[in-house]
Amino acid sequence: MQNPLLGDSELPRIDFAHEAVPGLVSVVIPAWKAGTHIGATLRTLGKQSYTDWELVVVEDGSADATRRIVASFAAEFPRHRVVYLRHDRSLGPSAARNTGFVEARGQFIALLDADDLWLPDHLVESVSRLQQDQTDIAYSTVILSDHASGMPFGIWGPTTHELVNFPRNLLNRCFIVPSATVLRRHVIEDVGGWHPGLRYAEDVFYWLSCSRVGKTFSYLPGVRCIYTKNRSGAATQRLAQTMTAFAWVVESFLVDAADRPVPMSDRAAARRIADAYHTAALTHLQGSRHRDPSADPRLAYACALKAWRAKPLRFRYPRLMLWAAMRAALAGRHCQPQSQPEAVPGMAPTRKRAAA
Repeated sequence: MQNPLLGDSELPRIDFAHEAVPGLVSVVIPAWKAGTHIGATLRTLGKQSYTDWELVVVEDGSADATRRIVASFAAEFPRHRVVYLRHDRSLGPSAARNTGFVEARGQFIALLDADDLWLPDHLVESVSRLQQDQTDIAYSTVILSDHASGMPFGIWGPTTHELVNFPRNLLNRCFIVPSATVLRRHVIEDVGGWHPGLRYAEDVFYWLSCSRVGKTFSYLPGVRCIYTKNRSGAATQRLAQTMTAFAWVVESFLVDAADRPVPMSDRAAARRIADAYHTAALTHLQGSRHRDPSADPRLAYACALKAWRAKPLRFRYPRLMLWAAMRAALAGRHCQPQSQPEAVPGMAPTRKRAAA
């Protein structure tokens, strides 16, 4: 199926190197400059009440203490298969996950980022829910924790309204955190791997791809994962860039009526696309370059232009473009009209999700 934003390429096919082992959970961790924090993450894996697991860590181009820490963890748990792989250069978290998927032997695959933490019942409750509901993907709410202080400052998960209107509300915000997710291996066999061109919003792209081809989700009430934010160099520090990529994803799934993961009129789709780009533009304009290095008035202009093209009768978008142009001029930058925002790292304008 052709898509103006993503072209006709599919999500990458994953050719598993091993047959699936019933009951086994393959824990896949993409790691980039993770030497300072992956040890704490692995300790929470070692404390899981579900003991039938293996570990695959893919270091994505960095070279620090990660390999040594993984080797030490493997020595501590000799009855478990532990695999360490490394990319010679950074290809992004999606590519690292895909590399890890190839080596996975589990009937289930658990996603875990190298700076997040699991509570001891995460795997046992997730696998139990998948088996009980006969669904494809299980997820739960997470505690948000500040990297520097280690202090919790909120939770992130679906509201009751979002659960009732799932997956439609994924087009408003992504409330499914990868580290709080366990999926059946056949999801990756059927849908494909993660989009290798996306370094931001790659998670919502994948969940929408799963929903689009009929994969089912189970929500586990309660919290079983601690999600770390504000770590230096993490994607969560680049909010403006993330919101820009999120708007790209929303457009890519809604621009073609035959390609939408949920029933939606053309008018409603145009409004949702415009709202997503409007939010991205405001995030660029209101963000501090000190706090968010991805905030850029030129991208604010481009996002506002995309919003205006989706809903040309909304005059707030030209005003937003004028504001962005003035901010760019004050910063000594020049705004040029663009058909779509540039500088979404690694995302070319000719890619596509998995085929149905």
